[in-house]
Order: sequence, then C-alpha cells, then structure tokens
Amino acid sequence: MNEKEIYTSLECIKPTQEQKDRMLNNILAQAKQKKVEPQKTSNVVSFRPRQWMYVAASLLVVVGVGSYVGKQSLMTPPSYMEPENPSYGQQVGVRKFMNYKGYRYVFLEKIPQNIDFSSLTNQLGQLESLLIFGETTDTAKEYATTFAQGGTIWESKDYNPDYRVIVEYEGQYYLCENVGRSDDTYFDLAHFFEAADFGERALGIEVSRRIDGIFVTELDQQTSKALLEGISKSRFLEPAQIPYEELASDEAREKSITLKVLLSDETSLEIFATPSLRILSIGDNYYQISEDVQEIFNSIIPY
Repeated sequence: MNEKEIYTSLECIKPTQEQKDRMLNNILAQAKQKKVEPQKTSNVVSFRPRQWMYVAASLLVVVGVGSYVGKQSLMTPPSYMEPENPSYGQQVGVRKFMNYKGYRYVFLEKIPQNIDFSSLTNQLGQLESLLIFGETTDTAKEYATTFAQGGTIWESKDYNPDYRVIVEYEGQYYLCENVGRSDDTYFDLAHFFEAADFGERALGIEVSRRIDGIFVTELDQQTSKALLEGISKSRFLEPAQIPYEELASDEAREKSITLKVLLSDETSLEIFATPSLRILSIGDNYYQISEDVQEIFNSIIPY
C-alpha cells in the first residue's frame, strides 16, 4: 500500500478500538522490518520520515497517547487526520491548519467571548494557497492553509502573535494557535509559554486519566503555575528520540494523563503526559520532562 492509499484509508474509515490497536501494532511491526520509501509521483504528498512517524503517533493519540487540535490544543501530531465534526468550507477529513512565519497554526473550535474583533491591530498577511490532500507536496509552504484560503491574518491586542493570531474570512473570525514549526523542526517551548503568558492566564489545571477520561484531581492556581514553569523547561525530542513503542504499551497507557490548563479567556490547553516515561506532548511535539517535574506528577497523581 502506498502513502496515498494509507491516508485515504485512514480518512474514510471509523475503526473500532480493536482495529485501532491492530493498525498500530502493524505499523510498529512493519517499521522494524523495512524502511518505507515515499512514492515519487507528482500528485502525491511528499512526506518526510518525521511525517511517517506522525502516522503512528496519530494512532497513538487514538488509542490513548496523544496530542492537540481544535479546542485542543489538540495536540494531535501534524497530519491530515479527520476531525470528528468537519466545519463548513473545510476539506472533508482534513485538519484545519495554516502556516505563518515558519509555524503551523491550528484553527480552534472555541472562541473566547471577550475577544473584540473590531480592534484587531496589525495585518500580518493573507492565506494565499490551499494545502490539498493527495496533491500538495510542500506542506510547510508559507501562507498555505487547509481552510479559509484567501483569509487575512491579523494580530490581536489580546494575544502575542507567536501564540495566537486571528484569521478573517468571508466576514467570519477564527482564532488560530501555534502548535509547532511548519517543517517539524525544533520548537522553543519556553518561548511559546512566555508568548502565551501562562503565568498570568492560567487559573488551574484539571487532571484526568488519558485512557478513559476519568477525572483525577484539580490543581489550584499556585500549584498549576509552578508545574507549568517546570514543564516550560522540558527538552524537545527529535523523532528518533520518541519511544513510540513504550508509549503504546498497556502500562504506559494506563498511567498516561491529560492536563487541561484552564485559561482566563475561557479557553484551555491540553497537555498529554506519561510521567513514568518522563514524556509529554504539547501542540505537535514531544518533550522530556525533568526529574523534578516527574516528582511533582508523582506527588499529585495517584496510580
């Protein structure tokens, strides 16, 4: 099966949990046996090795080890995976994101009620080209998008543009959040946290089990800010450093958690963590936490 067939299949089906587990196991087994070479056909998306890893990573999200989209932050790894409820005007089965200034921004589903769209400040550019599944070869192209082609990117007085920007399209306004580099290279998490101003915006953190969504505990504002400060210093992981097989193990999945960071603008950021492996994912990237942060997790989360 070639790349296009794989993505088309994943786009069109709604697998059961058993099928999801089987797909993941097959991908991991095939990865051990041979290196997958992308086809050199002009009308097929040219995926880099990191993007093949994101196929497996996307399945990990489905079975319990995950990332951001939409209300997301989804932390769903960069891909053309299908959202649950595609919005009007969106390519069916395609994630809504756009590229700006070398970064990938995801269109959020929830818009804060207190944003004043009439007071947008600087115009930052226009979404010029459409990223089309199965055809686009340069998925990191500047001002390219899977949604709202022709829309205008604006800076809002409410957010640092390195964190969030506004897209105006056909009389509608959309909030977009930075989730990583458009070419999937190193992402400065500390700078992102600073630009997002979580030190001021964070109200608390809701902790739940990743595998079943069961609520575990809620951290107060002071504890939340201390934890976020530690997380901001986490080390970026290159694809070869991400322990996908360990993350997919039953033990790791049972101990994985979701941190829902509650923000003052009524939105939130989701962080997916496996403290036992000292791994977490934010936006489209994975990071290794320090031993100090791991101890904080162990002290507040009963296993």
